[in-house]
Amino acid sequence: MLRRWLYQFRRRRALRNSQDPELREFLEAPTVRENTPLKDIEFLALDFETTGLNVSQDQLLSFGLVVIRNLQVEMSTMEHFLIRPGMAVPGESAVIHQITDDEVAQEGLPPELALRKILRALKGRVLLAHKCDIERHFLNDACRKIFQLDLFCQSIDTLQIELRKLKRADKPIKSGDLRLWKLREDYGLPSYKAHHAAIDALACAELFLAQVSYMGEGATLGDLNPGY
Repeated sequence: MLRRWLYQFRRRRALRNSQDPELREFLEAPTVRENTPLKDIEFLALDFETTGLNVSQDQLLSFGLVVIRNLQVEMSTMEHFLIRPGMAVPGESAVIHQITDDEVAQEGLPPELALRKILRALKGRVLLAHKCDIERHFLNDACRKIFQLDLFCQSIDTLQIELRKLKRADKPIKSGDLRLWKLREDYGLPSYKAHHAAIDALACAELFLAQVSYMGEGATLGDLNPGY
């Protein structure tokens, strides 16, 4: 497949251009072939809380993550970290995410350390997120700022999984139908508090497993149309 070939080519080129040992270790890790059964893949569910959605202007406030292994959520891997942004936390963001300037100043990680933690967790795994473009764009922006290189990783988007399912069934899609919490309700999953990165990552992981449960035992990575 051309997409995968281009992905591998760009990843190898980034490896040649990288001088950072940790980034090189991430890029040297094997990627997952599309014919790999889902049960044999480790996924990293990741969620960011940000000051907004404009990558060129907004910044990360926190991230949460949890690993899926053998199609089960490994709760012992669930983590949450604040990130120290290079700006004051806007009032609206503080209200939505319950993250204040004092908290990020005292407990927040420097952006580079936060990125390195994510890279270590993501190495050899497939990124999983709901509306994954947000996580991919902010990750890529951080890599450009810190390493002067783009980040190349495989990813799965639970929103896109559901969108393709609804289109195949020729079902109408109303505003809000594809929101994480609405989809969890549709699949009979419990309600969680929103806008906490670790809880949102867990919520995404559980939604993904619910979606996969309807796909049959032989489902592979290629069936999910992964991003590169």
